[in-house]
Amino acid sequence: MESEFTCTVRWESARPLRDTNHYVVSVTGLPTPRQEPEELRQFASLAKKPDTSVHAARVDLREGSTAGILYGFSKSDLVLSGTDEVEFSARVRSLIVIAQFLLKEMRCRQELAV
Repeated sequence: MESEFTCTVRWESARPLRDTNHYVVSVTGLPTPRQEPEELRQFASLAKKPDTSVHAARVDLREGSTAGILYGFSKSDLVLSGTDEVEFSARVRSLIVIAQFLLKEMRCRQELAV
């Protein structure tokens, strides 16, 4: 019997929220992962269409009322522009999480906010 989960994937590193050396994507709403952060890191990627992909540089587990997984992708490994389409994918336990981001829609005060 298959289980169904609803999760939220959010681009966390938008300029109004924080400015770091990483693009940060969070995943919330899934069962607590049994994997270590290093294993989660190995099975997470951020891909700029059509052909550039990088693995997560770091993974942090967040606990409490906003429990989830934070994936960090080095900005120096993946340079993004306002016209790019980006796909996040990760494996958590036996679940595959995929989310697409259209960067042209991620603007604050007319500027790209990633």
